[in-house]
Amino acid sequence: IIDLGCGGGFPSIPLKIMNQTFDFTAVDSVTKKTDFVRSVAEELKFNNFNVIHSRIEDLAFNSNYREQYDYIVSRAVAPLNIILEYSAPFAKDQGLIVCYKGSKYQEEIDASSNALKKLNCEIIDIKEYYIDEIDQYRYVLIIRKNGQLSTKYPRKQNKPRLQPL
Repeated sequence: IIDLGCGGGFPSIPLKIMNQTFDFTAVDSVTKKTDFVRSVAEELKFNNFNVIHSRIEDLAFNSNYREQYDYIVSRAVAPLNIILEYSAPFAKDQGLIVCYKGSKYQEEIDASSNALKKLNCEIIDIKEYYIDEIDQYRYVLIIRKNGQLSTKYPRKQNKPRLQPL
């Protein structure tokens, strides 16, 4: 499992606590965040929990990480069409991209049809959750990558954010 834009370690740290057998890679471009996540992982004595300080677009071209993961998770990183371009290069064929989204999830899906097609991805399930404490619904999109991805993705120089698919 790779957590892209891990921030303070959510969801990777709670998922690792829930199941110590999972192998995790947590990635963020902000040193302060990766230092914090690394310190929590050390304090909790996690095995097989790798923390990497890197931009996602750069790491995606490293053969040690590209198309090596069964699951890609992210939370509050970017709109769906952008996070798909960041995530798909890490997923194995038939790997799953799991995205946590808010109430505008359907708008994000509608805006992502081109990205889904170009990145060989399809939405296979949407889980709806009601959170009492905030009186709101949240949605988990489960997306499957079908086949290998062209090496032109993700595009460099911040193009996924500046010119989304």
